Amino acid sequence: MKKLLFIGLLTLGISTSVQAQSHKMKMYCTGFTTGFYDGFCYTQAPCYEPVVPVCPTPHRPDFTYMDGYQRGFTQGRTKAIYTF
Repeated sequence: MKKLLFIGLLTLGISTSVQAQSHKMKMYCTGFTTGFYDGFCYTQAPCYEPVVPVCPTPHRPDFTYMDGYQRGFTQGRTKAIYTF
C-alpha cells in the first residue's frame, strides 16, 4: 500500500513539474516572438510584420518571459540591420 501511494505521489509530482516547465517555455516563446517583432521594427517607421523564427531553447534552466523578449529583441535587431 505504501509503495502504491509513493508511486501515485511521485507521478503527481512529475506531472506538475512538467506542466510548470511547459508553461515557462510557452511564456519564454511568447516573449521571444514579441521581442523579435519589437527589435525588427525598432527604427523603422512603417514596419511590415517579419517572419519570426522558431523559438530557440533557453541558454539556462531558469528562464522567464523577459529572457525570451531580450533574446528575441537582439535577434530581431540583427535581422533588421542585415535585411536593409
